[in-house]
Amino acid sequence: CDDDDQDVHPGAEEICDDSVDNDCDGDIDEDDSECTVDEPPPPPPPSTPPADGRNEPLEGSCGCRQAGGRTGTWTFAALLGLIFLRRRHQEKRAA
Repeated sequence: CDDDDQDVHPGAEEICDDSVDNDCDGDIDEDDSECTVDEPPPPPPPSTPPADGRNEPLEGSCGCRQAGGRTGTWTFAALLGLIFLRRRHQEKRAA
């Protein structure tokens, strides 16, 4: 096929994008079935986030929330309970 190039002969591996018919099959690069064009993978389909927002990424975190993340409600309830007990204690002292 090419007496001046020992890498070009029947049975040689086709080297894609070198504009040479390396395996002497009559096809050069993109016309050769051994050379395939690498197309980028399709983008992933858009996903809809869950309605409860548990899997939404958080700023500066690992990108996930812990299950049952309602600590703010319990903190508020505990604070109200402490205020109530303090007032009750003060009323008993005043009486």
